[in-house]
Amino acid sequence: MNRRGADSERADPADEAGTNVMSNPGRRRVMRAAGGAGLLATLAAIGWINPADVHAQSAAQAAVRSGEWNAAAFDATSLDDGLRILGAGGSTESGAIRIHAPDVSETGPAVPVAVSSGIPGTDAIALLVGRNPTALSALVEIPAGTEPYVNLNLRISESGPVLALVRAGGRYYHARREVTLTVGGCGE
Repeated sequence: MNRRGADSERADPADEAGTNVMSNPGRRRVMRAAGGAGLLATLAAIGWINPADVHAQSAAQAAVRSGEWNAAAFDATSLDDGLRILGAGGSTESGAIRIHAPDVSETGPAVPVAVSSGIPGTDAIALLVGRNPTALSALVEIPAGTEPYVNLNLRISESGPVLALVRAGGRYYHARREVTLTVGGCGE
């Protein structure tokens, strides 16, 4: 009697070949890729994703992998140099930018910082730390139609200013917040 029951006369082809069809890794890769492609096609058909956005994100990721990103801005050693290289030397201070960060932090390697922008058309948010060896800590492109909000942990080497830079409508705006680091619970 085979696995199909007593009434079945035909043998299982996998048993005859001595292999299990489901253990074929090549077949699994093809099935996984086909399932992913089908899911993307379905999401695009119902309007949940835009294929142009997926392509734009892929192009941006490829640019980062190939080194086509603003390396000079990330190498800037002061706030002024970082702003100048980013093209934001004449940025305007704005109350529509909110920086949520602790006034005093006990851990310099992981200071939680969140930035939100109420400026319409915000398409990028950068975070610069005044007394770090390199000022620019993060540069985040904000896709159209998404909330301009960034939440991350910054490495801060010394007490000093954290500057949030927002690009909206081709212009730059900023907000500043002082963060004090403590060492062993004592002020610096």
